[in-house]
Amino acid sequence: MKTTTKLIKNKEKILKEIEEFAKESRKQLEARGFTEARFMKIIKRSRIESKNLELVEEFLKNMDESVIKLKELKRRLSEKISYKELKTSINDLEEDNKIVMGKKGITWVYNESKKLKTLIKKGTEI
Repeated sequence: MKTTTKLIKNKEKILKEIEEFAKESRKQLEARGFTEARFMKIIKRSRIESKNLELVEEFLKNMDESVIKLKELKRRLSEKISYKELKTSINDLEEDNKIVMGKKGITWVYNESKKLKTLIKKGTEI
């Protein structure tokens, strides 16, 4: 019984701390010129970018060819996205070392094999 009471008090304390942090964060954002509408716009944009990234990633991972040009990729995507959004997704994938961009186009290089990861960890660097 005592432990339950302690847990409830701890939970209430943590919730109060989170609320205070949220209020302070909101005040700081408002001081920097962020409004509720602007904040919601940023959240919406990040959701769209995330959706586009997943779309591009899945396409490149499952494509039949080994190399594809950017124009061809944009044309063949199931959902139409702007060139700017596509380029952002491509840059994100390149930063994550999942693709390589060369003169001939884009190639998927990321390997999710657990066996390969284990061999790399055990291997000796030359």
